[in-house]
Amino acid sequence: MSQYPILRTSPPERSAVFSRSHELVEIEETAEDEPKLYLEASELWRQFHKCGTEMVITKSGRRMFPPLRARCTGMDRKAKYILLMDIVAADDCRYKFHNSRWMVAGKADPEMPKRMYIHPDSPATGEQWMSKVVNFHKLKLTNNISDKHGFTILNSMHKYQPRFHIVKAHDILTLPYCTFRTYVFSETEFIAVTAYQNDKITQLKIDNNPFAKGFRDTGNGRREKRQFEQNSHKSVLLSSDTGDLFSSYCVFLGYIRKLQHSSHRSKETQLTDVKHEPVKDSPQQSHDSRSSGERIHHFTLTVFIMSV
Repeated sequence: MSQYPILRTSPPERSAVFSRSHELVEIEETAEDEPKLYLEASELWRQFHKCGTEMVITKSGRRMFPPLRARCTGMDRKAKYILLMDIVAADDCRYKFHNSRWMVAGKADPEMPKRMYIHPDSPATGEQWMSKVVNFHKLKLTNNISDKHGFTILNSMHKYQPRFHIVKAHDILTLPYCTFRTYVFSETEFIAVTAYQNDKITQLKIDNNPFAKGFRDTGNGRREKRQFEQNSHKSVLLSSDTGDLFSSYCVFLGYIRKLQHSSHRSKETQLTDVKHEPVKDSPQQSHDSRSSGERIHHFTLTVFIMSV
């Protein structure tokens, strides 16, 4: 299994939240702007994937381990980019762990509201992104459908696929009109659980997660984890009831505009429900991280903002 991502671009869906149809404009990429994204700790991810990766979801929110981290190359050093991430259904099945293996147990439950994570360093220059490991460790998973903290809401015993997105943009307000690239690493696929099912996964977590190991050996894991969270930079989270990337961009656009005229510290965006299509296997897998179907999408929508 390669550390290079499967590249996908998803056409926008017709949605009640859009006030007019999408206009798709093909654009040409220049040689100076060929971003590539590489998964960090890919070997560790493959170890987990071989056993069937599980991620615990809780009402209060749980971080992922292994954490989602990546390196970027091929960016225009002077141009600014925004990095985003979301987690989408890998298929339309519900699973169960039986006889030491995962098997399909039926059709998937209704989709949870979709949320997109925007890296808090965005926007930053290509030189800044390429000089460091991009860490998405602040993202948390929950099964609380009423969550008000911006965590990613998932169904237990369902399979999910994380996705990375790179957008060349100098300002978040311009996101809906920019080209985006999507990167999918199949080894990061996981099943959401409320408690670990496979003992091999439990052992891998203990062996490789310093917080789990510290908690087991010394009882200090919880305190160390709390200190780590307090010292971490603030995350930017986007809430949307649609899995469509472009509607999510527009939600954040409305969110930012609202913040410019309000002193409230916390906001939540609300949209009407839109059916989300699960990820389908892509025939394209290459060392070249350029997407073959990139488009600029122009559209507007009504955004409702609620203070919390």
